[in-house]
Amino acid sequence: MLGACELNSVSEEDYLDLGRAGLGSCLLGGLPDWVVAYSARLVRFINLERTKLPEEILRHNLEEKKKYFADICIEVERSDAEVQVNAECMLVMCM
Repeated sequence: MLGACELNSVSEEDYLDLGRAGLGSCLLGGLPDWVVAYSARLVRFINLERTKLPEEILRHNLEEKKKYFADICIEVERSDAEVQVNAECMLVMCM
């Protein structure tokens, strides 16, 4: 994230990622380049979290629950992990 501020330039990839996230040029128009680049990196980070984090949370939750419960439903745990990640991503976006 700091790199975006130091570079102070926006790439075509930045604009594409922001567009896919629903942040078009009318919303970003007039902002300094470092803000746009920072926003693009934040969008990439959130997308990475949405893809990688559910499996990590699932793995952790399963390890913890196996200590106390004999019967665990993997699909319920997977769904809970995805809900938790989505809630956290929404919280980050609101800050």
